[in-house]
Amino acid sequence: MNRIVMALAAAGLACATGLAGTAAAQSAPPPSPSLTAAQSAEVARQLELYRTEIDGRVSRGEINAEEAARLLQWREWQIAQQVTGRAPQSVTQAPPANAPAPTYAAPYSAPAPYYVPAPYYAPAPYYAPYYRPYYGYYGPRYYWGASICAGGAGHHFAGRICI
Repeated sequence: MNRIVMALAAAGLACATGLAGTAAAQSAPPPSPSLTAAQSAEVARQLELYRTEIDGRVSRGEINAEEAARLLQWREWQIAQQVTGRAPQSVTQAPPANAPAPTYAAPYSAPAPYYVPAPYYAPAPYYAPYYRPYYGYYGPRYYWGASICAGGAGHHFAGRICI
């Protein structure tokens, strides 16, 4: 009984922890920065491209209308941050001005030399191979009658012998 109570308490604690994490997430973006007319037009232009993509996802049934509205609000906030210069700069590393162009393969040179293969010499006399009916087993293939078999299997080996 005590184990069942402990298991239920642990499960309840896990559920409460999981729900607390989702309740703390933001569903609406923070307030947008103040924009000039040119900045506002740029945000509207970039948001229109994103809106057509989101409308396509809604029509295909990938997301619902409420999720689409939240995505559009967040994207509008992100674009406004980028336009006003408040967004963090993306980290790009440009090569130095005097760096040579990268080479991904060896430079072209003459093709590899062609070597004539050695001539094929057949053995002098030809001997027919002796007949082996079944890879070294010279007795009859089938036996109809009583037999005794023993075998077993382990972790790395399995075997059987019959007489």
